[in-house]
Amino acid sequence: MTREDLEQLLMRRPFHPFKVTLTTGETYEVIAPGRVAVAPNYFAIGIEEEGVFKRFGFSTVTRLEEMATT
Repeated sequence: MTREDLEQLLMRRPFHPFKVTLTTGETYEVIAPGRVAVAPNYFAIGIEEEGVFKRFGFSTVTRLEEMATT
């Protein structure tokens, strides 16, 4: 995944929630664009339950998957 791939999903209007799958097998749900911070070489996802942002390199992402909306 590239920075541009992520930014494209975040800028889509209307926004569609999506899942980020990492090389470790971990998955993170992005339910709002404001929960992601994008930098030149990494991105961070806000984890509400933990009250923190977790930082990841773009090369650690194996899949971006749009979540079903209700």
